[in-house]
Amino acid sequence: PVGGMGAVQAALEGAARRAGADLVTSAAVTAIDPDGAVTVETDTGEQRVGAGRDAAACSPAELDRLLGTAPTAPAPEGAQLK
Repeated sequence: PVGGMGAVQAALEGAARRAGADLVTSAAVTAIDPDGAVTVETDTGEQRVGAGRDAAACSPAELDRLLGTAPTAPAPEGAQLK
């Protein structure tokens, strides 16, 4: 896209804010519940937040780990997403 991946991120952020989303930065997702709840670790501790939809920008192996499901394939080594 014109403006690179930063433009994609900015467009997603803008759309989410216009839709009323609360965005949290510097938080590590530690678990995803298939029903929509996400557990995150922030500077102030662990939080469980509800989410109508989750967008995961991670490898399939990482998503399996976050969902607490058995791996669908062996975890590859090195960079998985470009």
